Amino acid sequence: MPSAAAGAATENKESCWLKANRLKRVLAFCVGAAIIVASVFTLLSLEKALDFLSHIRMFWNILFGVLIMLVNLGVVKWVGRCFGFLTGWFGFGMFYLFVGCSVFTDV
Repeated sequence: MPSAAAGAATENKESCWLKANRLKRVLAFCVGAAIIVASVFTLLSLEKALDFLSHIRMFWNILFGVLIMLVNLGVVKWVGRCFGFLTGWFGFGMFYLFVGCSVFTDV
């Protein structure tokens, strides 16, 4: 009987980790969409209409948001081929740090 209880505990842990991974992917997908929406609103802003560098940065942020969404949708093969650093956990973490700093800076 102890082996059945241990098997159930292991199965419960795995399902807990799968749920946590699914939640992480959904939240990361929403973050990618939020980056795209914020960048589009900044592009449409009248107070930065003539700021050329801000427009370039917002186009890059849109690309970064699309990359985040693609990775979380599971398009890892193409993203890994074109952006190899996004296949590992360290590269993806540094990418998130860079994008976060890029989104919250004001030129």
